[in-house]
Amino acid sequence: QVYKRRWSFHPAFLQVVNHRSDTLGVRHWNCPRELMGRFIGRAGANLRLLEREAGGASIDVERHPPHTIRVWASSEGVRRRGLRVVQSWLAHHGHSVRLPAGESDIDARDLERLLCLLKVRGKLPMIGFSFEKRQCEQIALTLAGAHRMDFASQAKKQFIDATIARGLERLSAEDRKLKQVEVSTVLLRRGIGVHHSGMLPFVRELTELLFAEGLLDVVFATDTFAIGLNMPAKTVVFCSLSKFDGSAKRALHAGEFKQMAGRAGRRGIDTQGTAVVMARQPTEANRRTVDLLWELYSAGPPEVCSHFRLRWSSLVNMLRSGPAHVGYALDRSFSEGSGAGAERLQVEGTTMAELLRRHNYIDASGALLPKGEMVARLSVPTDPVFVTEVIVNTRGFAGLRPSQVFALCSCFVGEGPPPKERVRVEDKAVAGMIDAARGIASSLYEELVGADLEAPGKIVTFVHARLHPNLANTTLLWADGVGFTEAVQRSGVPVGGEGLLVRTFRRLDELMREVAYICQHLLGLRELAAGIQAKREETRRGVLVVPSLYLGEAEDPTAEPIPPSAPLRDCPFAAGMTVSLSPLEIGFSHNTCSERFRDSQVSLLTTARSLVFGWVSWAQLPSVRVFWHRGRFYTLANRRLAAARLWALAAEWRDGAAVLVQVRVASEAEARRWGWERKFTTGFTQGRSVRIGGTNFRIGCSREATSFGTELWATVAG
Repeated sequence: QVYKRRWSFHPAFLQVVNHRSDTLGVRHWNCPRELMGRFIGRAGANLRLLEREAGGASIDVERHPPHTIRVWASSEGVRRRGLRVVQSWLAHHGHSVRLPAGESDIDARDLERLLCLLKVRGKLPMIGFSFEKRQCEQIALTLAGAHRMDFASQAKKQFIDATIARGLERLSAEDRKLKQVEVSTVLLRRGIGVHHSGMLPFVRELTELLFAEGLLDVVFATDTFAIGLNMPAKTVVFCSLSKFDGSAKRALHAGEFKQMAGRAGRRGIDTQGTAVVMARQPTEANRRTVDLLWELYSAGPPEVCSHFRLRWSSLVNMLRSGPAHVGYALDRSFSEGSGAGAERLQVEGTTMAELLRRHNYIDASGALLPKGEMVARLSVPTDPVFVTEVIVNTRGFAGLRPSQVFALCSCFVGEGPPPKERVRVEDKAVAGMIDAARGIASSLYEELVGADLEAPGKIVTFVHARLHPNLANTTLLWADGVGFTEAVQRSGVPVGGEGLLVRTFRRLDELMREVAYICQHLLGLRELAAGIQAKREETRRGVLVVPSLYLGEAEDPTAEPIPPSAPLRDCPFAAGMTVSLSPLEIGFSHNTCSERFRDSQVSLLTTARSLVFGWVSWAQLPSVRVFWHRGRFYTLANRRLAAARLWALAAEWRDGAAVLVQVRVASEAEARRWGWERKFTTGFTQGRSVRIGGTNFRIGCSREATSFGTELWATVAG
């Protein structure tokens, strides 16, 4: 099976490649016949996936000689990255190959010699810190594969095999076939462990238990192994002195270095610990390696300072407790203390509150409106305002099945760096919603930059920080009942990302609990909320509920029920009663209304003026019905309420008198016949204002919030 693809290189480059492949760094590897089909993938899918991971390197399969993999690129760095990707894939499928000298960031031969020296001098166990998840696995696979290193004695192997067997009993037969599980168990049997955030929780716990029991002599890990775990060793090896912190590659801080180096030396067992730095280059993170080492060793304790930043969720929850809490909290922020910092926080808080008010999250007094309540309920996503805007603009995920809602919401909790190219989402409905969410994020970015709440930069970075579609395909398969292993393989999750996927699924479950609450209690979408709740029950299976090796208890497969909403005040009047209410206390049920009455074509302003001067009485107008919904009366006659609002505001301006109007309380059956479920569109603003159709003028609850009919104030004053 041979797959050839077209190349997009410049012709001059192709000519040079054909005659001088060695100087351009074209590398050939033999691939076992039985692996060739899987390496290519269906219609070349796996080749394309590997090329994306390689970030620019081209990977091809040659017909002559047969079963030969060729890696080439226009630069040395890209070619080396392509070689490491191919090597990792082959090693994960049981075919170990050795990179030539200089092809790996860490020379395996140097590491092999170092480990032999440590073993001879009795300096094992060792923790090797590497700050790239893929590199951790690559180093371990290279040592165990091409270099055939084995640190476990026969006695240790018996205990390791027994522990692994007990652990594998907790997995289903399908999940035991996961490549990460298969490869990790092979490494563990050789006394080598790998530990990073992309590992499955089961594999991480197995590595921790075996290392704590003294059954593993070598563990390669990211800095996750240095925090929150009591896993000391005799020796710590730093494979690098720089790390990627989410935005840029930087040198380690002195505190981070000492935290990791402090793992060397077991209290009560060792008299001293050893820390080794593999400084293979004269510079590290654009700094001289010698200078960096001296700073890491000699620097004092880091300065303690707060990094408090006012976030939307923090502001909304403070407003929920009462607007006075905002100033109290900001005045006492430890991060700013006093002076320019405190003033900056106050200005920022005021600007953020104004944006919340402009977009109907809070009213003029700072009280939360329904959209604000949605933000207060969303604690899982990093930007609940953005998620709320998506929910509102998509009208509560209109047209999506519960499993599609899961796939869309997985974009709000995804992790990891941005993909090299835009992820192609297979489901058209989900893809359309993701595109709409990108548009919402772009609009939000422009508004925040205009308000000086976001520094101008790459809008792609801003959007990706709020929208990770990397796992949407996998989530949809999982929510539709596909097994974890099959979902990983069909959606192309890279090796080493299975643990990241489990963590995303667990965070997604928490988010969907909050979304179900919003759908049921704030949007009234009870059917969708029930579907989401049922889907939460279905997705709690497989590796997500594997019993912990520490506690021996499985995750509860039963999803927590949707919590009840806060009790709402019952309607104070019986249906059919005629009562007197202020027009300013009745909400509009439409977002817009016409400037003229449909039958008489009399304008709202003329009607309001007639009511103000007594030319027409309220009783002469057709009766107005109101419906009680979520603690507030809403009108079923928006134009008549608009005229009554203008009348009440003018009377208040003229002599301070309050206007009361006679209205009739409608029953639920009357509201349904009127078309409540279809026509009611002001739930997010509680009907506090209405826009006059075809204009930007509004009628609100106060003269300041009203821009239509303002000439009425001058007429009344005259």
